[in-house]
Amino acid sequence: MTALVNFWAMIGGLCLALIVALTAVNVGALAADMVLRGWDIRVPGIYGYEDVVKLLASVAALAFFPLCQWRGGHVAVGLLIDPAPRWIGRVNRVIAQALTTGVALFLAWWMAIGALEVRRDGLTTGILEWPQWPFYWPGVVSMLLWALVAAVMTLNALKGEEAVHGPA
Repeated sequence: MTALVNFWAMIGGLCLALIVALTAVNVGALAADMVLRGWDIRVPGIYGYEDVVKLLASVAALAFFPLCQWRGGHVAVGLLIDPAPRWIGRVNRVIAQALTTGVALFLAWWMAIGALEVRRDGLTTGILEWPQWPFYWPGVVSMLLWALVAAVMTLNALKGEEAVHGPA
């Protein structure tokens, strides 16, 4: 499971790296345009930059959910759980993980429906006119992987195993 969530997070990281690279090039082009404008030389920014960044950011953001869940990188109310008996903490983990599994599956279902509707409606990005629906599917995969991680963690909590896998 660790290898799978790390791999998926790396895809998100690659999307973020591409966003940073595109932004650096775009800012450099815009700066060059400001400097060279006095000599009637125009340097345009990246055509469709906003479209590409919006699509890549949507993929990247959701790609980190499974890793965050696997490592326990979520909000926990330690003030109430830490001083309570161990069984209360375990019950809390089981309920929280089970609810998270349900929420992730719910989101995956509705994202898939959204992707199909966006495809049917023929929605495209504003500048490049790229179809938007293919960029929904990595989000669906992220939600399904998140649900799988939460389900495994639910089973682990039922067996009394530690909830966090790696540094939080």
